[in-house]
Amino acid sequence: MTSPQPQRKRIFISGIIIAFWIFMLSSLVWREFFAYLSSTHQTGYEQTLKPLKEAQSDRMLIYYGSSQVKELGYIESITIPQPDGTYELNTRVKLEADEASGVNMKQLSKMLGLPELEENKAVIGLKSRALVGPDFQLKDLFFQLKSNIFDLQCEGEMKPGRFVLSLEQNGEKQKREVPVPSGTMFMNSFEPVSVPKNLKVGEEFRMRWFDALTQKYREVSSKVLSKDELFWNKEEHTVHVVRTDFGLLSSSSWVDKEGRVLKHEVLNFTFIRDPKEDEATKIKTPVKKNKEGQ
Repeated sequence: MTSPQPQRKRIFISGIIIAFWIFMLSSLVWREFFAYLSSTHQTGYEQTLKPLKEAQSDRMLIYYGSSQVKELGYIESITIPQPDGTYELNTRVKLEADEASGVNMKQLSKMLGLPELEENKAVIGLKSRALVGPDFQLKDLFFQLKSNIFDLQCEGEMKPGRFVLSLEQNGEKQKREVPVPSGTMFMNSFEPVSVPKNLKVGEEFRMRWFDALTQKYREVSSKVLSKDELFWNKEEHTVHVVRTDFGLLSSSSWVDKEGRVLKHEVLNFTFIRDPKEDEATKIKTPVKKNKEGQ
């Protein structure tokens, strides 16, 4: 007759092994599939501007398709921290695209968030300025677009819970108010998303955007998908691939450890950081004059 003591011992050991196996398997599943639940961040100007101690300039060249042969234009962003604790954000865009060079005009209108363009050529000049306060809240903005399609100028001032806009489109003036929550960031269709430095795979960022071109507010989410190598400026760079979803579109950005976007893609448009930007001299913060010009 078998003693119950060794049998209970075997059952006990088997139970420990099974429990350990279940624990390890559940830990693996949690780490692989649910890690994003504990690494989702609400991101705004505080996370992207606070680390900035001096003026920063970023310039990206615009191409269409994978060949990156013909340059269509550029986007230049200049961020200037001011002595009073405010931040000035300036953007300029030049773009010339036409169907003869292989550009899909439907994709261009979709990227801009506009109705389908009837023209087979687009010549676009855009400039904008936004002021962010010491509390890292958007205070006011100026946006101007001139093109062969239409002209638009927008000036906005942030009030509690809303943007008060003065618009002029093709010579017609109007005023609008757009509800926006605290922490909203000013963006346009050409700019890649701003994310903090030192990214980690699985991190997710949620942002609030206001687009002056469409005068719409939207919720945007970005997720760090993977770590990769990107050949840029004759060298291999370790980057994180960030996917951003905003409404009907999504984009991919290749971000280095310094938080610089080296490459950005939306639809078939590709934006490549201008290698000459790294060779340029640093921009000095301008001293603003007061109202009396002193």
